[in-house]
Amino acid sequence: MWQDLVHGMDLWNVQVLNETLQGILPPQDLVMLHRPATDLSWYRHMYSNMVQDHTQFVFDEWAQEGYEQVIHDDPSAAERIDNKKFNPKERTFSDVPLSGDNIMCSKQAVILSKNPRIFSGPRSAFLYREKVLESYGLTNDWPAKPQVSNKVLVDFRGHGFSKNLVNAEEIANIARHYSLDVEVTQSYLSSDSLEKHVRAVSDIDVYIVVHGAEAMSAMFMKPGSTVVEIFPYGVHSPMYKYLASNLDVNYVEVVSWLKADEDICAQDLFTEEFYGKCQYESNIAHHLNGYCTIWCNNACVVGPLYDVEVALINAYSKLGVNLNSKVSSMFSLEQAEKNMLNNYHDQHVPEHQRLARRKPQ
Repeated sequence: MWQDLVHGMDLWNVQVLNETLQGILPPQDLVMLHRPATDLSWYRHMYSNMVQDHTQFVFDEWAQEGYEQVIHDDPSAAERIDNKKFNPKERTFSDVPLSGDNIMCSKQAVILSKNPRIFSGPRSAFLYREKVLESYGLTNDWPAKPQVSNKVLVDFRGHGFSKNLVNAEEIANIARHYSLDVEVTQSYLSSDSLEKHVRAVSDIDVYIVVHGAEAMSAMFMKPGSTVVEIFPYGVHSPMYKYLASNLDVNYVEVVSWLKADEDICAQDLFTEEFYGKCQYESNIAHHLNGYCTIWCNNACVVGPLYDVEVALINAYSKLGVNLNSKVSSMFSLEQAEKNMLNNYHDQHVPEHQRLARRKPQ
């Protein structure tokens, strides 16, 4: 979902610029989203908040021969969504597909960049947060002193998805150790709505999430709260730090040096090719090697328990709460048996590397 949000931000930047220039830019009458029509309610909510009230969206079907772009009502979707935005009128000559030879003409048009940015600046981010919160009846006028809810949200992607947090439940047990109200949730199931997620993150104290577009949720968190971003083995790109800090949300990064089990979801990290090209290189070097980045991002993620626990303790300290006084010992030091320390050297070595070490030099 949030990957779509990242790529849709140019729409919002155009909206902000249009308001700034007091209507000098032409209106956004039609916006084409290069994907099939979707019934996902969160998708419609997300894009509806990016454009003008009269804007209509078209999908790939609208450009093809025989216009059949139909969006069905989703009973679970919030009633505020205006489905008319996703059911535009049939275009003239709809029996002819659009192509390089058959183009669509318009008296006015807005050309969007092919290299979108998340936001054009802090003001744009503030305005987008304000619009989304207001559309769901949520306040954007938080009290000067941060309010503690004792709520923690741990996000995971699910089995079979890249960058899935395999020890999400164990990380949740850290929060339970301090008598915090913790929820472990899977990122954006098709049945979820944007409003449900926004309401959830706007009330939490700490959001623990693996590096990825889900970290964009920090924009809806209350000031003084903390997002803890766990970076997968071999990855370090804190691109959401600037966004969070400008919205008065504390940002903590946890760089994991742990690999998940080879036979479960991290096979790419144990191949001879990975060891030859990536294993002994820095995270920065990985970004210069496309293969290393792909392999690391495709694997599942292990959150180092001690580092995550320290991040949680410090997050509540910023809210004026001393978690240390609530317990007699740290969870990661007393109760956890595996993945406690973020120790690069304490990991499984594949057979091909053990054999290579035995060979005479």
